[in-house]
Amino acid sequence: MLLGAYGRAAATRVAAGVEHLVADACEELEVIDRGELVLTLPRDGGPAVAEQGGGLCVLDGEITAAPWRAPGDLNPSSSPAELLASWQLLGEDMFTGMRGRFVLVLWDGTRRSGLLVRDPTGVQPLVRTEGAGTLVFASEIKQLLGALPQTPPPDLVALAFWLSNDNCWADRTLFEGVAPLRAGRLIRLENGRTSERTWWRPRYAPPAEIAAAEAQQAVRDAIVHSIATHARPGEEIGVLLSGGLDSSAVAALAHTVPGIEGRLRAYSAVFPDQPQTDELERVREISRAVGIPSTRMSVHGGSPLAGALNFLDTWGVLPPTANGFFWPALLSRARADREGGDELFQLSPQLLADCLRHGRPLAALELARRLPVGGRHSTATLMRFCLRETAISTLPTAWLRRARRPSSEWSGEPLWLGPRLAVLHSAAADPFAWKRFDGPRWWAYSAHGLTERREIFGVSDGIRRLYDGGGLRVHQPLLDPDLVELLLSFPPELAFDPRYDRPLLRAAAGGLIPEQIRTSMNKSDFTAMLLSGIVESDLPFASELLNAPQAQVRAFVRPQAVAALLHGSPDRHPGGPRRWAVDVWRLLAAECWLRQQ
Repeated sequence: MLLGAYGRAAATRVAAGVEHLVADACEELEVIDRGELVLTLPRDGGPAVAEQGGGLCVLDGEITAAPWRAPGDLNPSSSPAELLASWQLLGEDMFTGMRGRFVLVLWDGTRRSGLLVRDPTGVQPLVRTEGAGTLVFASEIKQLLGALPQTPPPDLVALAFWLSNDNCWADRTLFEGVAPLRAGRLIRLENGRTSERTWWRPRYAPPAEIAAAEAQQAVRDAIVHSIATHARPGEEIGVLLSGGLDSSAVAALAHTVPGIEGRLRAYSAVFPDQPQTDELERVREISRAVGIPSTRMSVHGGSPLAGALNFLDTWGVLPPTANGFFWPALLSRARADREGGDELFQLSPQLLADCLRHGRPLAALELARRLPVGGRHSTATLMRFCLRETAISTLPTAWLRRARRPSSEWSGEPLWLGPRLAVLHSAAADPFAWKRFDGPRWWAYSAHGLTERREIFGVSDGIRRLYDGGGLRVHQPLLDPDLVELLLSFPPELAFDPRYDRPLLRAAAGGLIPEQIRTSMNKSDFTAMLLSGIVESDLPFASELLNAPQAQVRAFVRPQAVAALLHGSPDRHPGGPRRWAVDVWRLLAAECWLRQQ
């Protein structure tokens, strides 16, 4: 936990935050006052601190790789004293190649300047708000709000995205004026002012010539190295095993890490009442094949609303998914005992556009035939697809926005959303943000998907809150920046396969997991589980809360359309039963959050 402020009202803001934190958690706190910069953190079990020669370093989290370290150094983390000395010697160049889960606060008392730095994955949290000449920052929104004179009103754009089953968390939260410091960015503190820059972002370089077999081995080695780097000696290690390709490959590769044998256990949720969701047999098969013990928790039902209320109570924000109601019990079991592959290994359809843009129509057509479903379509259909991707890649974004705005594919707003929020969502949604990346269109599309798009959907924050709520230290090898950079350095054609998606990951897992699972294209479908939870547990509360005249969400929706949604058949919903369940859950969760304010 970290709370701080920079500027003329820093001491006042931190003092208010301390009063709130003490009342809320009864923690013993330490205050560090450097005039313009004031910090507070727990005396025990909080961020590590070093002070030397007027300099200050606060490390919240851990650093697992740094440019001044030997390649084989797997110490748990650099010390704050080491980081402070490196900053004084190297300046901002010290961050090049730095990896881990961390937020850094650096302060030079002589120059009266400093930095706030967030790691490349964004797993370690930092949110901030700025006004009246003062920047206030904290690990979590609940801590930040306690330091403000009053709770900010809802951010209407963020609320519009939430209610539309969309996300925009890269630059916003549900509180107006409160935003995360994005992954791989830093804020300079100098002369009473702040400025921000990006210190980590993938950069395009022409792909290296590499055979498919070498690329597959490189992927395997990178995942194993990522796991080994984050596995502390003697620490018990758990993997959430769903029975799908991503978690199965990670479990199998983790088992090959030297010294990890006997410390690895799989944890799985199984759903005996929902055959289309349950993967018990797959979990058993993978556990036997890999040779790791397995703990399984049977889920027979539950309330998605109760899961949202627990999340709201813990974090003060809305949960990232409706499926989270059964995870806390499984994570509690993992604590007592002591994954991202879809995006990472996806192909880039913009490679087809690059081929056409460079006058290679036959190459584009050949690649289109290597799409997982390309062989099912005619040459004319595949060429139309190539032309469509080329138009998206080439035409100005402003023209594409005007052309696509009327369609439901573009806007995605539910029919019950109020007109004001629908306009805000439609104006702010930007499916072409990837075009702002440099490099060929295939690379820009992939790089955006592995960096900014993950932040837009709140992947890192959702993972962290899920695991931290269970008291666990989390690492997701498939979000590792080094693995991202590795995949972006490969020839893009390696991601195309006429039979399977994610061919590189499937090949990397060859011989480690059962062949039936390695080659399966099926994914678990949580629709039935979510639907039964809403219908059997939450629908009466939904009708009572959302149809009430004092319902807070009525200001942002069409009340008659919401009533029709609640009393209508899930099968007749335009988006099908799953979208009906998600719509009801999001309306319920939003109503509870608004009342909490």
